[in-house]
Amino acid sequence: MLLHQGEQVAFTEAVDKVSGNARLPGILYVTNYRIVFEQDVHGGLLRGRSTRTVLDTTLDHVHNAAVERGLLGRPAVRIETSMGAFTFKTQNAANWVQAIASTKGQMVPHAFAQRQTQAPVVVNVQQAAAPAPTVYLHCTHCGSLAGSGSVHCTSCGARL
Repeated sequence: MLLHQGEQVAFTEAVDKVSGNARLPGILYVTNYRIVFEQDVHGGLLRGRSTRTVLDTTLDHVHNAAVERGLLGRPAVRIETSMGAFTFKTQNAANWVQAIASTKGQMVPHAFAQRQTQAPVVVNVQQAAAPAPTVYLHCTHCGSLAGSGSVHCTSCGARL
């Protein structure tokens, strides 16, 4: 996550974003200016893991935060913003509501908009390098696997 000058993380936790019947794992942050949810994305063998920002809004766009309790499972925090409502499963739903309310109450209106013109500071960015794909060929004579750079089978010596 990128933090702007003067921005500080007030509360963070690994949560599951509820979207219909799906639960999308990621990290939810509340800073002294905004709320951010970054989802972990697995791009497969060739792309590796990456992070996608799903929610990034200033606290002045947050209209309500409330705890939702179901019959089973973890409680959830529902955050209503001008972009829509977002629900996150968490063990600390009450702490999220309190953190959002206290940071929103301490936020100076439009302070973040003024800070957006300044260069961001990189904090805790994790980029996974995509591994080079390994291609194996099946030997037509014995069926064993050989690396793509091989001309002959390492088991039986037949030409691939």
